[in-house]
Amino acid sequence: MEILIQLYNFFGVPLGIFLGFFIQHHLSSKQKINEQSRERQLIAYLDYIRALSDSAFCKTNNDKVEIQKRAADAKTRIIIYGDDSVLKCLHEFDLSGSTAFTDEGRSKLANLIISMRGKDTLISKEEII
Repeated sequence: MEILIQLYNFFGVPLGIFLGFFIQHHLSSKQKINEQSRERQLIAYLDYIRALSDSAFCKTNNDKVEIQKRAADAKTRIIIYGDDSVLKCLHEFDLSGSTAFTDEGRSKLANLIISMRGKDTLISKEEII
């Protein structure tokens, strides 16, 4: 029995330190991955909304083509990184013509923005439109 206690004292502390380090490292790595994923998501959302906003002010066909490329790139990133609710709202916005020049389009865009902001948002659709 004394030998077991001595073995535990000898190996227990280093083993406990190693396990604590391993668990802490694993949890912090997972948190970092989640933060990076959320950052990519937010950048994609912002880039898409920015492209939509810029499309209202484009003056030349070259500007329009460039804005469409940016919107397509952002939309692709939303498809990869976005929440399911955002993807559904984005699809509905696309079906409405992807424009804010109609009542339906503005309504679908407001739904999209609310979805991008997350379930804890306190802003209403009427405040966006």
